[in-house]
Amino acid sequence: MAYELKEIRINSELLAPTILQAEGSIIYREAVKNGGTIRVPVISQAHVGDILTVWLRANGSWHTDLVFNEINLGKPLDVNVRYLSFSEGNSAVASYTLQQGEDKFFHQRRVMN
Repeated sequence: MAYELKEIRINSELLAPTILQAEGSIIYREAVKNGGTIRVPVISQAHVGDILTVWLRANGSWHTDLVFNEINLGKPLDVNVRYLSFSEGNSAVASYTLQQGEDKFFHQRRVMN
């Protein structure tokens, strides 16, 4: 079983995340049998204290929050996702939001069918 990768643009200022195990527009379940990695590109608008929420919607919904600090600011961020999140269904959506103070910004999403 494989997913087809599609890109949906929501905010042109924030680049879409990638799933490192994807081959072009496809991600094979065998490639994520030990889990997958979502890479969020550098977010130039981020500041120390901003909150990044990374999502994977495939077999249910999974997310994690990261707070920007002096160490991770200005760098691409890799987030590990367990295999269970990829194990069922025919589509997956990798996405993230950036919260700056009370403002929340949505990025482009990657959709895999």
